[in-house]
Amino acid sequence: MPARVKAASRPAVTLGEPRLRPEAIRAHIEATRSVIRSLDEARVALSAHAAAAERRAAEAESDCERVGAVLETYRVEGALDDVLRGTLRQVTALMEARGLG
Repeated sequence: MPARVKAASRPAVTLGEPRLRPEAIRAHIEATRSVIRSLDEARVALSAHAAAAERRAAEAESDCERVGAVLETYRVEGALDDVLRGTLRQVTALMEARGLG
């Protein structure tokens, strides 16, 4: 009869820390999806406003109307800056929650 070889001792399997569990990962994915969706919605809205300002500038018949169109473009640019700053804050928080920050 062949000799029995004792299996090497292995540590017991333990659950990963809470942030690595499937439900936590799903929550992170959903949070990421939400940030991306919000950014895309802002892109659509800002694109529409920028296009309207561009049309307004092209159709302007006076300097006053052109200045108004330029001011509207600056407002769109400011709104874009706000969206980018907000998105950066959200993405930074997501990264920190994942241990990447």
